[in-house]
Amino acid sequence: TRGARGGPSKGNLVFDASFECGNLEEAVRVNSLEWDVSIRGDTLNPRFRVWFYFSVSNMGAGQRVLLHITNSSKTKSLYRSGMTPVVKSESRPLWERIPDRHSYYYR
Repeated sequence: TRGARGGPSKGNLVFDASFECGNLEEAVRVNSLEWDVSIRGDTLNPRFRVWFYFSVSNMGAGQRVLLHITNSSKTKSLYRSGMTPVVKSESRPLWERIPDRHSYYYR
């Protein structure tokens, strides 16, 4: 849906990776809360998908989302060892790790 200025209305997330090292391949909305996100493989080894770097904008105040990175190549070994993604935002201007309780599990 479109907002008053012709862009997406607040809460309809906008994903972007059109910057150096951005590796988002696709983001597909599953429902109002969840997104399936796939990442591009590394340039020299397309099967290597351990990291991800993309932006998400246009969130509404207090909006919560659940992102499923669907094609990471090392989910079990990384996230069992306490690794969590780092994020920054307008309210969190410095890079910081997401607390374990808000982070990953694997299927």
